[in-house]
Amino acid sequence: MSQLLYPTINLFLYDLRNGLGQSPKDIEQNRSRFKSRFPESIQNILFELDHDLEVEYVELLGNQRIEKFYDTNSLYEGYYYPVRLGDTYGLLLDCSVNNKTYHYSANSFAKIKSEINLRLNHQSANIGQTWLLTASLSDNANSNPEAVAKECYQALMPSGNWEKDLRGKEILFLERYLNYGSIVY
Repeated sequence: MSQLLYPTINLFLYDLRNGLGQSPKDIEQNRSRFKSRFPESIQNILFELDHDLEVEYVELLGNQRIEKFYDTNSLYEGYYYPVRLGDTYGLLLDCSVNNKTYHYSANSFAKIKSEINLRLNHQSANIGQTWLLTASLSDNANSNPEAVAKECYQALMPSGNWEKDLRGKEILFLERYLNYGSIVY
């Protein structure tokens, strides 16, 4: 069913920067692993601001803040937003369809996920990751938002368990949101 407008995935990844007792070699391996997820165009500048051992929050791209991307077929767009959070590297990778007015099916989330995995070189985070899916329902959408959410969940997590992972239902800004347990793999 084509009922979603502007489906978007925000993926939050967390990797260890420096663990207690890690050697400089271990820290450099952590850095290299994190760096390998980014386009070559920003790999050389990624750690220019990451020099203090004790710091709470650093935007790793400085004033640039984000690195935008577009796929070669102009179907998807998004950005990388890398940060350092104390002893952890964090990455927000936002990816959405490029056409904001076309109606998409729930399966569009599976395609966006594939684009994200391609951009990350199919590497998962070593601490954890969270997938946040958003979309607007079109005017002709199914009147049951939970059924639409379930379709979206199953497109993103084909082997997932909807009943087990559903944690609650919320209303925020007069919109319904469904809350799931951590989706980490």
